[in-house]
Amino acid sequence: MPLLEVRNLRTFFKTQAGYARAVDDISFTIEPGENFGLLGESGCGKTTAAISLIRILPPNGKIMGGHAIFEGRDLFSLSKEEIRKVRWRSISMISQSAMNALDPVYRVGDQIVEVIRTHLKKSRGEAMDRARELFSLVGIDHQRLHDYPHQFSGGMRQRAIIAMALALNPHLIIADEPTTALDVIVQDQILRRISALQKQFNASMIMITHDVSVIAELCERAAVMYAGKIVEVGNISGVLKKPYHPYTMGLKNAFPSILGDKKNLISIPGSPPNLVEPPAGCRFNPRCPFSIDICFLQEPSLFQVKTDQYAACHRVAEADSLRHQASSREIWEQVDAAA
Repeated sequence: MPLLEVRNLRTFFKTQAGYARAVDDISFTIEPGENFGLLGESGCGKTTAAISLIRILPPNGKIMGGHAIFEGRDLFSLSKEEIRKVRWRSISMISQSAMNALDPVYRVGDQIVEVIRTHLKKSRGEAMDRARELFSLVGIDHQRLHDYPHQFSGGMRQRAIIAMALALNPHLIIADEPTTALDVIVQDQILRRISALQKQFNASMIMITHDVSVIAELCERAAVMYAGKIVEVGNISGVLKKPYHPYTMGLKNAFPSILGDKKNLISIPGSPPNLVEPPAGCRFNPRCPFSIDICFLQEPSLFQVKTDQYAACHRVAEADSLRHQASSREIWEQVDAAA
């Protein structure tokens, strides 16, 4: 049985112009102990999908349909009190902005103690002992538990958030762009620390990022999202090395590699669509160099292209040829010129 099974999740945001379809009918599963990536541009729905699971949407956000079966229970059918018990205890989150995640007027140690005592019957002394243990695990001197967030560097704040996320030995960790705004050395340290601790605690993880290298390093499987939809999903070697969707091909071309010949990066022209009024058919069609008539008329379903790989494209049968063409800058410049 999967640890988490998301079925047909739809989350919309109410705006003055209408409902923005931020997450629009996506499905995926996560196995126990698995690292699963959500990859895509900013605004594609990655974070919205994750925070929908623990129901911490802003006031204008609403889950319009779907199910999220976690350890045999549908998270969307739980009462407010029941979902509060799931947060941190069973599903924790490493947020994108560590400074915003920590309360600036409380000492860091007190915030970790509060998380522990809210969910477990522990004395303050026992909770503080656990906080010291967690700080040692993430590589921070436990004397710093008495400091305020502004006294920590960016990397230390991120480590403190990791410590808080691990405080109750959760079964699933949501890591939302955990290395944003950190320099590359600190990024590497943080990712290595997350990976080691996640394996130590035998937890599953959802890694949300736009960075292909992070997904390649940490995850076994990944889903590529575009404009609220999953356009490709499967094991990492298939999705990143032999993609079947033009959007995934474009992401691969836009990512620098230290292997092989040096090459100029090819960006995907245009911008993601307005999700209040998304385009008919495939939502990537305005930016896709391989669009044909059916792409503008009919939304593609996820086709099985390998044993553990699916892609939502009408032209998956031609993927080998499209992949070769997608490596040419000229093919993408034609889309830019047409726009």
